[in-house]
Amino acid sequence: MVRYVCIIYLWKRWQQDALWGSMHTPGSIPLEVTEGVLKQNDTETFFTMQTRTLLLTLTLTLGFSLMATGEPLHAQCRVIWLFGIPCQDVFVSLVNQIKAWRGMSGCMTVGQRCLYELVSATPFHIVAKHTSRQWTSKQDLTFHLVATEESVCRVTGYSISKAWARLEDNGTTYCTLYNLVEGSGLVDAEGYKMYTNEWICLEYSTANCTIY
Repeated sequence: MVRYVCIIYLWKRWQQDALWGSMHTPGSIPLEVTEGVLKQNDTETFFTMQTRTLLLTLTLTLGFSLMATGEPLHAQCRVIWLFGIPCQDVFVSLVNQIKAWRGMSGCMTVGQRCLYELVSATPFHIVAKHTSRQWTSKQDLTFHLVATEESVCRVTGYSISKAWARLEDNGTTYCTLYNLVEGSGLVDAEGYKMYTNEWICLEYSTANCTIY
């Protein structure tokens, strides 16, 4: 995430330098007539251009580095749940809960248990969207269900924020998933287990899902 901050900082520095350079074009200030002053201005212009070029190069290099390593530019969360009940029961519970929270009634005063939208649903794959009650953030959600040989339903939930280069989200991407599981009562299902951590789920350990 430190590299994200570097990219944003370098990009803003390059923009500022570009703006400063545009304010000091030859037509915007009186031209000095002495040879020494002209040479000094030429030198300053040269170093300004060099600085702008260097900043742009560093920004692009860091950006390509992030794309090459596959690191996210969006806040995201991945969670794995295990349930000792049929995947069909898990599927129905999640889909019904998404539909139940389509409107604003679930979070008129606090929380984000509202404004869910079911995009598609097959017995082993659910796609949905969520919008915050303040209409300031949106997340794309998926649930992938797999029935194992041990009569366990393994569900992989994935949430990603649509905000680009979001470096913190107060655990919103996690809560967007967890609220559905908790709200549908699946946390009380037989054999319930959940697995995730900070490496794959942004700000999971500090998330307050009664608010987010």
